[in-house]
Amino acid sequence: VPDSHFSQEDSPQIAEHYFPLDDRRRKLLPTLYKKTTVKRRHSVTLDGSTGDLRERQKLYAPITDPDDLGPGTAQRMKFYEEYAGVLATKAARDALNNSGIRAQEITHLVTVSCTGLTSPGFDVELIKQLPLSDQTPRTHIGFMGCHGAINGLRVADSFCRNDPKARVLLCSTELCSLHYQYQATTEQIVANAIFSDGAASMVLGQTEDASDRWSLKGFGTGMIEGSQDMMSWRVGNHGF
Repeated sequence: VPDSHFSQEDSPQIAEHYFPLDDRRRKLLPTLYKKTTVKRRHSVTLDGSTGDLRERQKLYAPITDPDDLGPGTAQRMKFYEEYAGVLATKAARDALNNSGIRAQEITHLVTVSCTGLTSPGFDVELIKQLPLSDQTPRTHIGFMGCHGAINGLRVADSFCRNDPKARVLLCSTELCSLHYQYQATTEQIVANAIFSDGAASMVLGQTEDASDRWSLKGFGTGMIEGSQDMMSWRVGNHGF
C-alpha cells in the first residue's frame, strides 16, 4: 500500500472540504464513514497521514462551488501513470522474494487493473525494474472491476497447466482513490468511503511438493439476469 492514509478521523474534514452538503448531511457523513468499519485507507494522493487534508492532499483541491466536480480524468490518469508502477514493483518484488523464484526465471507476466488506462502500462515498468527478460510475454486484464484478479489467476493458471516449466508472475494494482467524486449522492459517498489503493502479487507454477503451497482448484462464473445496472464502472469527465 502507499505510505500515507485516510483515517476515520478525517471524515469531518472530507465533509467540510470536498462535498456540497447542507448542515444535516455534513453531520451525517462521518456516521456513514464509521458504518463502513474501514479504519484506514491508503492513497497515492496524500503526502502524509495526519494534519489538515488541504495541506497533505496532492490531487484534490477543496470544492469551490456546488458545480465543482474535481480534477479531470486526464489529470487523474497522470497520477496513475506515475504511481501504479511504483506500487506494482514493490508488490512483485515481495512475491518473488517469498516464492524463492528469481526474476530471470519468470516466463510469463500477467497484470490486472481497472482504475487506470495508459499505454505502455505498468507491465513494462515491472519488466524494467525487477528486471524481467524483455522477451517475457505480457497479458493485461483490464477494466473488469472487482473480479479482475480472479480472471488474472485463471489466465496464469492456464499458462501453468499448458507448460509444467512455466513460472508466472501475476500482479494486480488498483488506485481507486484517483476516482474520488465530489458528489453527495449516497452511492458516491459509500464508494468514496470504502475503496483505496494497493497492489498484490504472486508467483504461480507447477510443483511436485505442494504441501506448503496454496493451490488453485478451479474456476466458475455465472450471470444474474437483470443485474447489469446494479454495479457499473464507466469512464467519465472527472474520473471513472
